[in-house]
Amino acid sequence: MSFIRRFLSRCFLFVERRLKGNKSVKNISLPEDQDFVGVLTGYSVTGYEIKIYCSKVRYRKKYSRWYVPPSNIDLYHVYSTVSADAPDSLKAACALEITIPPPHPDFLNFEFQKDAAIEWYLDLLIQRMSPGDRFNS
Repeated sequence: MSFIRRFLSRCFLFVERRLKGNKSVKNISLPEDQDFVGVLTGYSVTGYEIKIYCSKVRYRKKYSRWYVPPSNIDLYHVYSTVSADAPDSLKAACALEITIPPPHPDFLNFEFQKDAAIEWYLDLLIQRMSPGDRFNS
């Protein structure tokens, strides 16, 4: 059964590639008012701070066949900075930069998208920290 499924999926991809043609993806520069989506600042009781930045990146996907319309791909780039007096485990975890697809459907506004992207980033930060350092920082 798995052989048939693999064979059919390869046939489908072959036919799709022949119908659409070669694909090219190009980065599109967004206007400055649409590029930077938002920032979340957090403060600790001991005085250090963490800032999580979220920006939008747009790519243009175009196929070589004239009858396939070009489309835009929006991605969210999320990264963070911490102050110098933050614990080393938090600094190491915050070295993470991710680029993710929109977490929700396109009809939801960018505030929902931004909040969900930052929540994904926070989940990844928590996973990168050891359990002993999560609440002792």
